Parts: sequence; structure tokens; C-alpha cells
Amino acid sequence: MNKRVEKARKTAFFCIFANMTKHFPLKTTFSRNVFLPGLIVLLFLTIVCAIFPDATEQALVTVQKAIYKDLHWTYSLLVTFFLIFQLALAFSKVGNIRLGADNSEPQYGFFSWIAMLFAAGMGIGLMYYGVAEPMSHYVEPALPDTDNPAKEAQLATFFHWGLHAWGIFGVMGLILAYFSFRYKLPLAVRSGLYPILRERINGPIGDVVDVFTLVSTFFGIATSLSLGVVQLNAGLEHLGILGERSLLFQSIIIVLVTAAAIASAWAGLNKGVKRLSEINLLMTIVLVVFILALGPTTFLFSALSEGIGNYINQFADLSFNTFAFEKDGRTWFTNWTVMYWAWWISWAPFVGLFIARISRGRTIREYILAVLFVPSVFIFLWMTVFVPSGLTSTRLLVLSLR
Repeated sequence: MNKRVEKARKTAFFCIFANMTKHFPLKTTFSRNVFLPGLIVLLFLTIVCAIFPDATEQALVTVQKAIYKDLHWTYSLLVTFFLIFQLALAFSKVGNIRLGADNSEPQYGFFSWIAMLFAAGMGIGLMYYGVAEPMSHYVEPALPDTDNPAKEAQLATFFHWGLHAWGIFGVMGLILAYFSFRYKLPLAVRSGLYPILRERINGPIGDVVDVFTLVSTFFGIATSLSLGVVQLNAGLEHLGILGERSLLFQSIIIVLVTAAAIASAWAGLNKGVKRLSEINLLMTIVLVVFILALGPTTFLFSALSEGIGNYINQFADLSFNTFAFEKDGRTWFTNWTVMYWAWWISWAPFVGLFIARISRGRTIREYILAVLFVPSVFIFLWMTVFVPSGLTSTRLLVLSLR
């Protein structure tokens, strides 16, 4: 009797499940050949770091120093090449090609598209470094004999967060969007290697590429998430909501932030990510306008104009400068510029995939100009609005210590 009841329950369950999948078909891009090796690599690295933290840190620092010492120049050339290559495409006949069928239309409106671009590329990092970085450059400039450290601090920050950074994201997204939407290939990093590997992208070589992408993306997200968690914890402590900064509170914040991100992704691109991105951009605009209206408005607009002009004037020197003849600036260059280029490159697969996903139907020219210039100009405005107050506080602190 019990067996019959159990069998009837199972039959009913499978009927219900089959009916649900009929009306709500399950779609997934899950790949066991990518997920399992990637998970094993991440677990292995996590366990090694947990058991041997000092030895792992020393080994990673040694590798980092070796790369920064001998290959720092390759970062400058490579990132600058990405930027020049895209600008050349944008102003050529190739710029008329659509990312999709020739008669395809953009999937999202311009505001929604820009909102998602901005939210995907730089969120936590911009909030964290938006004031902290120029303050650091003001206190410790690249060269100790700088005549105007405040102006140089603004310039260096524009450089690290402007066109070059978005050039890295843009070239990755452009490659993926082109081969995915024009050649009907999967929206995966392996598809970018189709001209070289051809059909082999569907085999073990393609799996290795995607595993590497998965691990690299994990490290990039972990860095940004850790910065955001520390900042949120400090802010909640300052407001009196939390009594102290501790690992427990930071772990809770990680869980809540991760849960919100999962919920957004689960809701879908249109209902979740799109709406959150639009809300995020609107809140950012309101905050910037609020500071502009109630702060030193004339000075801020003057600083923005001068900062952009200084950035354009120094663009070529910034792009190729490696401090080869200025020994005092090499440490600053590797600790800041090379670090940023490496960080953005680690983020590129994640951001590039997302940018490609939301850019179907755009022309290559429209894609490049929007991805490079719209977020960069907004970031310049953001940093100009919030940097002066931080620099003023830092200047007063430095004078008091003297």
C-alpha cells in the first residue's frame, strides 16, 4: 500500500513538473566542462591561501613584482593599442556594420543602454576610489617635485578611469558581440577566438579559455566586492547603525549584497538588471546635481573644464609614459597605472560579455563612441564634483601635520 501511494506521489510530481516546464521552459547556459574545472581551480586556490596565507602572499607578490618590473611597458602599449584600434574602426567604413543582422534594431533604448553600461563597468570601485585615489596622488604624487599636486592628482585619476579603461572593456565586448551576433556563435569568450581556432572553439581548447575567463572574472569581482564591503561597513559604523567594523558584519554584508545581485539576475535582464541600473544612474545624477547646486558651482565647472582640457593636452604622454627616464616615478607607475590596467583586464571578460549582451543591433561606430566617451565624461564629472572636498580635507591635514 505504501509503495503504491509513494509511486502515485512521484507520478503526480513528475506530471506537475512536466506541465510547469511546458509553460515555463527552462533555459540554461550551464556547461559542466567549464563549471567543474573552474570550481576545482577556485577551491584549490582558496584552500591553499587559507592554509598557507603567508607563503601564498609572498609567492604572489614575487610574481607580481616580476611582471611589473619587466613587462610594465607591455600594459601601456597594449591598452593604448586597444583604444586607438577602436577609434580607427569607429571612423572607418567598418563603423557602419551592425552588431547583428543588417536590418536589426537596438534591443534597449539609449538611456537604459547607457545606464547598464555604467553600472556594469564601474560601481563599487568608483565609489571607493572616486575620492580616495586623487587624495592619495595629492599626498604622494608620481614625481615629488610636482608644481601643482592637486591638478596632477585630478589628471592621474581621469587617466586611470577614463578612455583607456573603457577601451579595455569596449574591445572585449566588441569582439564578443561581433562574432556572436554576426556569426551566430555562443556569447562566450571562446567565440572571440573563432578566426584563429575555427570549429575547435567547441572542444577542449574552448573549454580551457572559458575556465580561464571564469577564474579571472572571479578574482576581479572579489576585489571590487571586498572594497565595497569595507566601505559599506565603515559607512554604517559612521552612521551609528553598526557598532564596529568586524569580520562578522562584513560577512553579513557580503551575503546581502550577493543575494541582491542573484535576485536581480534571476529576475532577468529586463526586469532586474535594467531597472536597477536605471535607478542607480538616476540616483547618481541626483547626487551630482545636488552637490553642484549647493557646492561651489562655479569652481566645480571651472575645474571640470580645466581637467578635461589638461587630460586632452597630456593624452599622448599619459598613454605611453613608463617613467623610463624618471626613476622616482616608477614605483608610482607600477603601483597605480599598471595595477589599474591589470585590474581592468581581469574585469574585461565579465564586463565585455555584459556589454555585448545589451548591444545587439547597435552599429560598431555607435557602440564604440558610446562605450568610450559617455561613461568617461560622466566619470570625469563625478570625480570633479567629489574630489575638491576630499583634496581640501587632505590639504588641511597635511598642513596640520607640518
